[in-house]
Amino acid sequence: MHLRMTPTFSALSERELQVLEVIARDKTDREIAHHLGIGERTVRAHVGKIILKLGVASRVGAAVAFVEWRAGAENRRCDGSCLAETPMVDLRSEMAH
Repeated sequence: MHLRMTPTFSALSERELQVLEVIARDKTDREIAHHLGIGERTVRAHVGKIILKLGVASRVGAAVAFVEWRAGAENRRCDGSCLAETPMVDLRSEMAH
């Protein structure tokens, strides 16, 4: 029996989380690069690291894991001890423009 491991988002850097959030919004590398003010090669490097750190097979798997994690974090109540498990970035307001 194969057990699916839960991705560890605390292993991601703040920039990787920013890239991942934009990936989860179904944006291309070019769109991510433009939005974050970085090069497309840098975006691709971040995507590769995100996939490795989360132990997923693709950027789609990373996006799905992120959306599930974000939904769980919004539903979870915490006394401050789970701060490392809550999203570190919120680009919703930035994505509106």
